[in-house]
Amino acid sequence: ARPGAAAARRGRRLAADPAAHLRVRFGPAVGPPPVSVTDTEVVTRAPWGAEGSAAVQVALNGQQYGPSAATFTFLGLHRPELLAARFDPSATTVELVLDGQATNRAGMAGVEPCSRVLDEATVALLRGSGADEPECYWADDARLVARLGAATDAAPGSRLALRDDALWPIAYNGSCPGALCANGSAVIDPDAPCGSVPCATPTVTLVGPDRVSACPAEDLVAEAVGSGGGARPLSYEWRADPARSDLYVDVNARLDAAGALARLDMAGISRLVLLVRATNFLGVRSPVAELEVRRTGEASPSLVFDAPGQLVVRPGLETGLQAELNIADCWQRALDVRVDFSWTLARAWRTATGAELAAGELPDLQAVAETRRGNMLIPPFTLTEGITYAVTLDAFMVADPAARAQATAELVVEQQPLFLALAGGGRVVGAAEAVTLDASASYDPNVPGALGVGGAAVDVAWSLVDLRGGGEAPAAFPEGTQVDGAVVTVPAGGLAPGLWRFDAAATSPASGLAAAASTAVEVAAEVRVPQLSLRGLDRAKYNPRWELPRDGVSVRAALDGESLNRGGVSWTYAWRAFTIVGGVRSPAGLDLNDAARVTTTGAGQANLAFRSGVLTAGATYALELTATAAVSPALAAMGVVAGPPARAEVTVMINRPPFGGTAEVNPAAGGVALETRFALLAPGWSDDAEDLPLRYRWELADATGGARRPLTDLRRTPGLLATLPAGNWSAVARVSDAYGAEARGAAPVHVLPAPVLDCAALSTLLDEASADASTGAVTEAKQKLGALADILAAGGAATATGGGPAGGDGACAA
Repeated sequence: ARPGAAAARRGRRLAADPAAHLRVRFGPAVGPPPVSVTDTEVVTRAPWGAEGSAAVQVALNGQQYGPSAATFTFLGLHRPELLAARFDPSATTVELVLDGQATNRAGMAGVEPCSRVLDEATVALLRGSGADEPECYWADDARLVARLGAATDAAPGSRLALRDDALWPIAYNGSCPGALCANGSAVIDPDAPCGSVPCATPTVTLVGPDRVSACPAEDLVAEAVGSGGGARPLSYEWRADPARSDLYVDVNARLDAAGALARLDMAGISRLVLLVRATNFLGVRSPVAELEVRRTGEASPSLVFDAPGQLVVRPGLETGLQAELNIADCWQRALDVRVDFSWTLARAWRTATGAELAAGELPDLQAVAETRRGNMLIPPFTLTEGITYAVTLDAFMVADPAARAQATAELVVEQQPLFLALAGGGRVVGAAEAVTLDASASYDPNVPGALGVGGAAVDVAWSLVDLRGGGEAPAAFPEGTQVDGAVVTVPAGGLAPGLWRFDAAATSPASGLAAAASTAVEVAAEVRVPQLSLRGLDRAKYNPRWELPRDGVSVRAALDGESLNRGGVSWTYAWRAFTIVGGVRSPAGLDLNDAARVTTTGAGQANLAFRSGVLTAGATYALELTATAAVSPALAAMGVVAGPPARAEVTVMINRPPFGGTAEVNPAAGGVALETRFALLAPGWSDDAEDLPLRYRWELADATGGARRPLTDLRRTPGLLATLPAGNWSAVARVSDAYGAEARGAAPVHVLPAPVLDCAALSTLLDEASADASTGAVTEAKQKLGALADILAAGGAATATGGGPAGGDGACAA
């Protein structure tokens, strides 16, 4: 039998429908669940095994029968074969496809440098002109994924190759290079770069106001927000629709230099229809997006959300909307500059069919959402998966309600995985003790529901697997086992000593989603074993870096009261960390005792807390705690023994942060503080689909890399116009996914000092900052005031009474 191929085993009648509880053993290797079972034949996939013949045994309900007279001959271990290389459909990663034989995965756990497994030429190709080492991770034994950066040289027709000394079958005990060491290469097909599926078509939306004021000198800022660009930033082609636009020839001439941001002087234009199309580095072009802009008859403000017109959100996560409002240039600032805002849930419909929801089916956003002027914060579990909500914001000048603006955002609520939690983690129990597994904290985040944390309850089905002897055999629960919803309790003495696995399969009646999780329980020979419970890991996955301790990876342990209060007995604790790769546990190589660099607790306390940046992105860890008892000398002299140790473990998955993008500033040099509006762009960032959408935050770092100055709060769009202070800076884009995992890009910018400000200019600037703050544009106000503070500190503003820049010790007139 070739490993992975189907093998048929015929015999006498088998029990009816035994597939769920039947396994076939080939020598020491146990096969996966059978492909099919009849009363005379079992078809199963042969597992990987050593070269040579292997006797066959069948296990049913945990009962293993004697070996058959028939034997199978394994073709055995072989050199891992690289079958293909291809872009994923989004073209943000390259997948190297192997034959699926279980390998050592080059010793990788999570996201690690590609040089661990790929040769130097391939690493250089993936890096391109960038400075950072390309990163790779294993999706499974058959797929190695390389994350691409914006500077990559990977392209259709590129050849990618494995190192000859890094990858081998997991059961191989030899050395490399050698006969069983992988060393192949594969070419990305120029005609089918994404393999058997077509590469994704880019999409682009235009973010900008659909109304501008009647002011003659009004400016329009529109941003092209694209996705599906692949590894490199999208290129954009802008045009004004000649049939529906004023002065379209002049506008098109100005649009030729536009990138992701277009800035236009609207003088002489009453109507403008902007068209934009995006092209990715594979040459695939997006459909055309358009934005129609009209003049109002008033000095109306402009209003736009910092998000595409359609925003993908997740039901179990907090959703934020932020609007950007600008007062019209010709608004008389001597009048009241206050603006009133009004939020409305205009309508909602089923995304798949377009069927409208009745008014009674809509959530009461006014009751549950937090609104502060142009910002709305919708709490988790308010919105329902599969529904699109149209949220409208109206803004109008208090002094003249006819000067008003409106913006609408569509929130497309997409599916989130079920959250399946098994309380307590793996553990060791005594032979005469009951075993309870509890998955009642699990929930479906896609449906607003009854649980205290939100989400709808799920159904949980339990199964038992016998791991004694190194194999895996389905087993029936012992007589007397109680299943109460998501909680299963095996009675005392029900399980023989050895290792057992409890499998939980959760399904959601509301959404039909499913999830699975497992935990191992070791039954000791001793009658009673102290019990440890582990708590604190309440998220589906954690981020590799964090700023607040509450967001970090920490586990709290509790010993059962009887053991903890046992007189004359003291307890010592010891933590160990393992990585889990392909179901195989290996020491994680972390010195948990290092409380200065690895943990904050050390490895000898009941609780364990990691430091930020220690755990590897994309890795899965098993954290194991052993509690050992020691009796006092007096009790020991009386013959009292300490008893067996307690042991428990919990697994934690580490999130992969966004990747692949860059940061850009335009102009990078020559701009002037307080005068130039700098375009800050963060193109090309991507992440796993389940971790979207991305959000962006900008800050300035000084030339030494030390002091940082925040520029914005979290935003939905990757670009903005900003006022910067004078100096040599690094503009840093902090890009985070829906779970908060963060990556950074930076671009240098040199800002020239502003001319000396006279009293009139100073007064105007302060009025503008005040108006920004009053309309909710706090970020813009902070930018202007920060730049002004630098000028004042450097003595670059007038201090004389009157309008001129005269010196002296006077002050500008009040």
